[in-house]
Amino acid sequence: KAVLLKGGHAGSAASVTDLLVLPGGVRRFIHARKQGPFHGTGCYLSTAVAAGLWRGLPPAAAAADAKRALAKALSKTRAWGRSQVLQLG
Repeated sequence: KAVLLKGGHAGSAASVTDLLVLPGGVRRFIHARKQGPFHGTGCYLSTAVAAGLWRGLPPAAAAADAKRALAKALSKTRAWGRSQVLQLG
C-alpha cells in the first residue's frame, strides 16, 4: 500500500527528491546529492525500510528512518582496492 520511488538517477541536479506514495497522498524526501559512483544504495535503503516496517513503524516513519541511515552510511564511504566504486560504511 506504499511505494518509495528513489530519485537518485533522475538528472544531475544538486538535490534529489525521493517520493513515498501512500493511499492518502505523497511525501517528498529532498536531500543533497552526494557525488560518487556508489554501489548498493538501493539495496541498503530497501532493507532499512523493510526493517522499520518489521519493527512496526508506519511506512512514512520507516522510510524516514531508512533515509537517515543511508545518509549516515554514505557519509562514511570509502574506495576498496582498485575499484572506483565507493562502498557504504
